[in-house]
Amino acid sequence: MAASSTFRAARVRRLILHVITALCVFFVLAPLVIVILNSFSSVSYNKFPPPGFSLKWYENIFQVPEFGNSAIYSLVLAALSTVLATVIGAMASYAFVRGRLFAKGLISGAILASLVVPKIVLGVGLFVFFAKIGGYGQLWSVVVSHAVISLPFVVTLVSAAMVGLDRSLEEASRDLGASPLTTFRRIVLPQIRVSITVGALFAFIVSFDQLESTIFLLKPGTETLPIALFNYTIKHQDPTVAALSSLMILFSVALVIVAAVLLKRGNAMEALRRSQGSQK
Repeated sequence: MAASSTFRAARVRRLILHVITALCVFFVLAPLVIVILNSFSSVSYNKFPPPGFSLKWYENIFQVPEFGNSAIYSLVLAALSTVLATVIGAMASYAFVRGRLFAKGLISGAILASLVVPKIVLGVGLFVFFAKIGGYGQLWSVVVSHAVISLPFVVTLVSAAMVGLDRSLEEASRDLGASPLTTFRRIVLPQIRVSITVGALFAFIVSFDQLESTIFLLKPGTETLPIALFNYTIKHQDPTVAALSSLMILFSVALVIVAAVLLKRGNAMEALRRSQGSQK
C-alpha cells in the first residue's frame, strides 16, 4: 500500500513538472510565434491575428538599404568577436582545468560576470571605459566588447569538455619530448574541437543579436542589424520589423540546430572511443 502511494505521488510530481515545463516553453515561444505570424500580415499595421496573408513585408526588407549595410557590419563584427572569444576562451579553459592559477575562482567569476550583469549596465560601463582610452566608436572596441559578452559561453563549454579528458595522454606526450604547445595542438585540441566549434557558434549568435550594449558603443551613422531594426521601429510601425525579426530568429535557430547536431555527434564519437578502449 505504501509503495503504491509512493508510486502515485511520483507520477503526480512528474505530471506537475511536465505541466510547468510546458507552460514555460509556451511562455518563451508564444511571442516568437506571434511575431512570425504577424510578418505575413496583409495590412500595414500590427494586428493579431492577421486579417490576411502577404509576403510584401519580406520584400520590403530588401527595399531598406540600411538593413543590408547593417547586416554586413553585424556579420563582420560577429565573426571577428567570435574568433577572439574562441581563442581566448579555449586558452582560459585550458588554464582553469589544467593550470594552478592564483585566485582561480575570482578570475572565473569575472569572466562569467557578463551573464548576470544587465547588458545595459555593461554597455554604459564599456562606453565610459572606451571613451576614456579613445576607443569609442571604433570597430576594435565593439569587437572586444562582444567578445567579453560571449566569452562565458565558450569557457563553459570548453571547460566542461576538458574535465573529462584523459590526462595521462598529455603526460605521455610530454614524457616523449613534446612541448606544451605541441601537446595541446596534437592531443588536447582534437578531443575538444567539437566543444570549441559549438562555443564559437553560440558566441556568434550572442554577438549577432546583441543590442543593449552595442547601442552605447557605436557612433551615429554606424549600425548593426539589431540597432537598424530598433531605429526602424521608431519611424515605422509596419510588419517589416516582424518579417526581419522572423528571419533573424530562423537564422539563430539554424545555428542552434547545427550546434546541437555537433554536440550529439561529439558525444557519439566519444562513446565510440570509450567502447573501443574498453574492448582493448
